[in-house]
Amino acid sequence: NFFDETMVRFITVEWFTSNDPLAVVTSSKYFIEVTNGGGWVPTRQLRSFKLFHDTVPWSFFFAYDIYFAIFVIYYWWRFAADFARFYRRPGLKLAYFTQFWTLFELLNLLIFIVTLSLHFAWMEASVRYHEKIGEINPDAHSDRLNFIMSMYYLEVFGNSGNAILCFLKVLKYLSMNNKLNILTRTMARAMDNIIGVLAIFFLITAAYAVAGVQL
Repeated sequence: NFFDETMVRFITVEWFTSNDPLAVVTSSKYFIEVTNGGGWVPTRQLRSFKLFHDTVPWSFFFAYDIYFAIFVIYYWWRFAADFARFYRRPGLKLAYFTQFWTLFELLNLLIFIVTLSLHFAWMEASVRYHEKIGEINPDAHSDRLNFIMSMYYLEVFGNSGNAILCFLKVLKYLSMNNKLNILTRTMARAMDNIIGVLAIFFLITAAYAVAGVQL
């Protein structure tokens, strides 16, 4: 008598398991959908994520985060200084933002700010969770852990995209050398026809990605 089969069409069962020595939590979610024909379609979602522990081993990582944040602030200052120099020149003032590498750099810096904000939000939420852990009912669903997991994975996705952008920025400096800029010169000459090739490549890659997720 867990539920009424004539009224319920979708069931969700969720719980968290924790490994305190490793500061790792696993979210286990199981979904059951009852189709119109009466069949049951079960699916599952298992995700592991880390919690921030305010202990001595984590002090190094926190110091590294602050050091990294200073670098991001420095590059924002460099970006603003470059724009200020461009703005003083005669001509269109906003033409600076029509350059490809400028927009690329701006996107890279924006993602850095977002991921840093998510990282510090994850750290704060983890510390608050440990402070309130004695007041949490172990049999109740934890919205705090859901929030921590969301912050953790959003940061992971943001850092993954930013890693690609950072490596692609190497092409900007390779283009300054006549022997190493063959790729950028080829792309510049084939720009009119390369859009269709990129669209086909994106569709094929997306198809394999969707297939991999379903498996």
